[in-house]
Parts: sequence; C-alpha cells; structure tokens
Amino acid sequence: MEKITKLKPSNLYVRDIFWVFALYFVILSIFLYVEGKLFGKEVLNDAVNFPLFFLLGKVVDGLILFLLPILFITKVYEADVKEIGLTLRDLRKNIGLGFIAGILFSIFASIADFVVTYILGPGHIHPIHPDMQKLENADSLIGYSAVLISGILIAPISEEVYFRGFTYTILKKRFGKIAGIILSSLLFAVVHLNYLWWTVPVFVIGIGLALLFERTSSLVSVIIAHATINLLAVF
Repeated sequence: MEKITKLKPSNLYVRDIFWVFALYFVILSIFLYVEGKLFGKEVLNDAVNFPLFFLLGKVVDGLILFLLPILFITKVYEADVKEIGLTLRDLRKNIGLGFIAGILFSIFASIADFVVTYILGPGHIHPIHPDMQKLENADSLIGYSAVLISGILIAPISEEVYFRGFTYTILKKRFGKIAGIILSSLLFAVVHLNYLWWTVPVFVIGIGLALLFERTSSLVSVIIAHATINLLAVF
C-alpha cells in the first residue's frame, strides 16, 4: 500500500473514514427522501408489502457504501483498488477460508451472545434483529428473497469494502495492526448498534473479519465469511 503511506498529513486518512460515512449517509438520505416523496413513505422499509421497493433501497444503499471508498482510493489517494483487497488472487482458496471462518466466527459470536445474555439475567428477553423480523413477516417468495438478498449478498459486499478494505487499512496505517483491528471492529459494532447487548457479539465478529482480512489481504474471504455468518443467522 505504498501510495497511501506516502500521502501527508497522515491524520487526514482517519478523517476520510468519517467523510466517506457522512457522504454515504447524506446521499442515501436524499435518495430515500425522493423515493418517499414519489412513492410514499410506507415503501421505504416495508419488505412485506413492497419487497421490490425495499430491495431497490438496499441495492442503492449497498452501491453507495461500495463505491465511495473506491472513489477515495482511486481519485483522492490515486492508488489501486487491489490495495484495499479488491482482487481475485487465490480466489478458490479465499472462498474456502471465508466459508470456514464464517462458521467459526458464528460460533464465537454465539458464545459471546450467550455470555451477555447470562450476565443480563433470566428475565432478559432477547430482541429479534429487524431483518429477522422482516423474514418472519414475509408472506411471499419475492418478499423473502428480497430480505435474503439484502442480508446475504448486498450487505456483506458493501460493508466489507468499507469496514475492512477502507477503514481497517487506513487505521492500520495510522495506528498499527492491533489498534486498527480493535478500532475498525468497534466502529463496525457501533454502526450495527440496533440493541446495546449486540455490541459484544458484533465486535467479536468484526475482530475475526479483520484478522481474516489481514491474513488473506483479500476482500473475497471476508465477504464470504460475512455472508456465511448472516446465512447461519437466518437458520
């Protein structure tokens, strides 16, 4: 990642993590506002009655989060996308590693979730993830497929480009490998903060994905692992 290292000042890279996320939030908000004005606000998150609109929103969401880091890498840093792991090198090996790692990370996250639930006590009611709720409420193949495509395909690709490829790479260059793993995983957990007690399992998954990315230098492995985790969560 030679070109990224040469850029000065180095603290600008950390700011770029938040700039990309801020741009993502603004662009997505504008799209959702326009979509709501044109078709009604009820189409935005209702995967049961409006599955195609729901899927469209998730596709646009994923594209924004996928493209913005790539634009920063290629246009601002003038670097190659291979430097953030966008490469098909050792494809079969990374697919296999990703699948195995996804199973292991799911087990570790389940253990962490069990520990948190035990600490909270027997009266604790474990919340259902919003996407799992949408799956339970889906009453058509289209609706069910829309939620699955969102969680098993779109989210793993876009989130791994941002959190592991972009965020972890920058934090690692600025603060070192260990701090990069912890900080990127913490940010990953905070963004997924639907409920407070999910922070620990998601943080554990984030650490595992960062370690896998460090091992393979390929986004393919972490995308497959992320998709496997989400798929196992469905079952």
